[in-house]
Amino acid sequence: MSYLSVISLSQAKNHLRIDEDFTADDSSIERMIASALELIEKNTNHLVYQRERTYYRSVDNARISVFDYPINKYDMEVTALHYSLKHEFHTDKITLDVGYISPYDVPSPLIDVALMIIENWYYEAENEGNKADIPERANSIMFTYKRCIVS
Repeated sequence: MSYLSVISLSQAKNHLRIDEDFTADDSSIERMIASALELIEKNTNHLVYQRERTYYRSVDNARISVFDYPINKYDMEVTALHYSLKHEFHTDKITLDVGYISPYDVPSPLIDVALMIIENWYYEAENEGNKADIPERANSIMFTYKRCIVS
């Protein structure tokens, strides 16, 4: 799977109100889809498609902390799985199956955020505006999905 399995080129073009026959910007839009969804993953730790990921214990920590969500499968011998915002494993490394199994499982507000970001980047690039800006409402929605520990 990939980011394009979560938001298709056709879906993004429809959101942008771009005719399907216009293909000159397709590669740019596909790159924006991947970048927007990766940005959402980095800001929320919600992984939008399923993958295997290996996590390592840091030198100064006795545990591996996994903030990524969702965790689909883990080694049943690992007994320190805490069902909170933070999953902790007492081992040197662990490989987990993480990320949403189906694109339909991804929370729709996160898809909406990605489409807002893509729209902003696409049209601000045309207008020579600041395409690095993320719409404030997109940031607000991402904040509600952020997985972290507040001490």
